[in-house]
Amino acid sequence: MSAASGRVRPAQARDLDALVGLWIQSGDHHAGIHPLFRMRPDPEPELREQVRALLADPDTTLQVYDEDGRVLGVCALRVAHGEASLRETEVGEIADLTVAEGQRRRGIGHALAQAGLAELAGRGLRRVVLRVASGNVEGQAFWRALGFGDWMDVLERRL
Repeated sequence: MSAASGRVRPAQARDLDALVGLWIQSGDHHAGIHPLFRMRPDPEPELREQVRALLADPDTTLQVYDEDGRVLGVCALRVAHGEASLRETEVGEIADLTVAEGQRRRGIGHALAQAGLAELAGRGLRRVVLRVASGNVEGQAFWRALGFGDWMDVLERRL
C-alpha cells in the first residue's frame, strides 16, 4: 500500500460531479457482488439530487479525500435517531465509504474511516453502525480490521 498524500475535508457543492462519479463507480463495483446492487440505466440525475439532499441534511456529513484538488474518496456519515424508549436514542452510521477505482489500497479508505469515526465521536455518539454486503469480502475485512463486528443479521427474501 503506497502512502496517501491528500487530506480529508468536508464535501462542498463544488464536489457534486466527483461525488456522483464515485457513487456510480461504487454501484458498478457492488453490482458484481450481488445483482440487487445493479443501478438503473442513467442513474446520474437521481444521484445528483440525492447528493444535493445529503449535502443539505443536518444529520448527514459527507467527507471527501482530496488529493491535489481531486476527490478520490467519500465517506457519508449520519446520525440515526432511534426509539425514544431506548437508552441510546442516537447512533452514528457510516452510510457509505467509497474510494475511486485505481486509488484503492493507498490508505485513502482508512483515512476516511478514521476521520469519520472522529467526527461521530466528536458529536458525542458512543456507537457506530454500518452495513456491508455479506458477499463483499474486501469490505468485510476492511471494517473488521478497524474493530467492527457482528451485531445484527439482516435477512432478506425475494417475493
